[in-house]
Amino acid sequence: MRAFIAIEIEPNEEIRKALEETRALGLRTVAEENLHINLKFLGEVDESRTEEIKKALDCAGGFGSFEVELSDIGAFPNSGFIKVVWIGVKSDKITQLAMMIDDGLSGLGFNKEKSYTPHITLARVSRKVDGLKEMLGEKRFGTQKVEEVHLMKSTLGQGGPKYEKVYSVRL
Repeated sequence: MRAFIAIEIEPNEEIRKALEETRALGLRTVAEENLHINLKFLGEVDESRTEEIKKALDCAGGFGSFEVELSDIGAFPNSGFIKVVWIGVKSDKITQLAMMIDDGLSGLGFNKEKSYTPHITLARVSRKVDGLKEMLGEKRFGTQKVEEVHLMKSTLGQGGPKYEKVYSVRL
């Protein structure tokens, strides 16, 4: 299965507006129900490893809930060569949580992350798009409370990926 560890995001009015603006530029946006903050991408994982991944994810239990600030629209790898458009996520706690999960999963043989930039992907870019650079910059999207992390399964299909919660841990 194709898997990742994530925090689900509840789209608010500001996020929906950003999705609409991105869609109006002709970009392939992320479906509202798929919005998330990725903590760790695992890639293709044999389903027989699910139990050990769940146990490693249990390290997040008791971490404690926290709030994240959602602000600014940015791009990967940079504004001169845009492949992904995202909303920034600000919180020291989210970085600590991601590092803790990364450490736990590295014990199972998953590669450690070299760096971590918390974000919510809005769209993927496959061609040059007029007006896209102008969309980047300072914007406010409010705050969201983080109370759970999830092991997610991603199934790729013609209508875009479908995400399914495999396991959840309350913080």
